[in-house]
Amino acid sequence: MTVWDNIRGHGERVEWLRRAIHRNRLSHGYVFAGKEGIGKRLFARTVAQCLLCQRHADEELLACGECSACKQVLAGSHPDLHEVGRPAGKAELPIAAFLGPPENRGKEGLCYDLSRLPMAGDRKIAIIDDASAMNDEAANAFLKTLEEPPPKALIMLVVDNLDALLPTIRSRCQVIRFDPLLPADLADLMRQLDWVKERDEAAALAELSDGSLAVAAQLLDPALRELRDALYRELASPNFNAIELTEQLTSGLEAIGGDTA
Repeated sequence: MTVWDNIRGHGERVEWLRRAIHRNRLSHGYVFAGKEGIGKRLFARTVAQCLLCQRHADEELLACGECSACKQVLAGSHPDLHEVGRPAGKAELPIAAFLGPPENRGKEGLCYDLSRLPMAGDRKIAIIDDASAMNDEAANAFLKTLEEPPPKALIMLVVDNLDALLPTIRSRCQVIRFDPLLPADLADLMRQLDWVKERDEAAALAELSDGSLAVAAQLLDPALRELRDALYRELASPNFNAIELTEQLTSGLEAIGGDTA
């Protein structure tokens, strides 16, 4: 069993990166693009673990899970792995994530971290989640680092909507597109995560989830499933009334609260 066995449906991307490393053609920047909930961020973290692992050569793209580097990556404390993402409850990825807060601008943040020499190995790795949420200030600040990356730095941007990523950022990275998960893989993951007990229920839910674990999680919400069932019943009814259905769904979503979309 290898570290990649925990990731479903993306074996071709693993082999593609392995060949790139073997040919000494690993890029400094990659965009991992695909719908939400298909394992892009986990994939990026696993790549980082493999390249920082002390017991495997880079060309193997494997991780032992037991060396100090692997344990630090899994604990989120490796000094040469830096992750940023959109703050909870915020719509944008701010400039502070890249250049630090105003009172310490340029002395903190991802760009500063990448500019420093590696502390434990010979490379720095950065993962930018929700990269398409960078505001203009953040994108411009990050662009210089992306154009002139430190030696052996690897920057991985994770996006759900590739079109929302600024062209100036996208053009300086290699794009790797991730497909939705197969229903069988999605059903297995739900049972592995103990979200669903019964195999048949997991399979039925996987068919409705459009290849996304995030959608599956939403459909597990009883209130949302009730709304979905109501929608399907009304759409199949010979007395379909769009206005009444809209009112029913709107009131249901308001009762649930949170993000209506």
